[in-house]
Amino acid sequence: MENKEWLESLKPGDRVAILNRYDHVQLTKVERLTKTQVVIDKNTRFRIDNGRRIGVDIWNSSRIRPITKKLLQDLKLDD
Repeated sequence: MENKEWLESLKPGDRVAILNRYDHVQLTKVERLTKTQVVIDKNTRFRIDNGRRIGVDIWNSSRIRPITKKLLQDLKLDD
């Protein structure tokens, strides 16, 4: 599944990974969706069309990605 298809298929309660520009990972859940946004909480919103965070500059940029087996394995290796 392509990233855009995955973003459009998200539902409230789905678990996602937030990756910042340094690839630091935070696992979280989708709170709600609007027509154009994935809302994690009142201050954290991402674009449905590309997964990029809304309202931040390039130094604070982040994106949402699916939680994959590889991502979970990489997190265990970093512990």
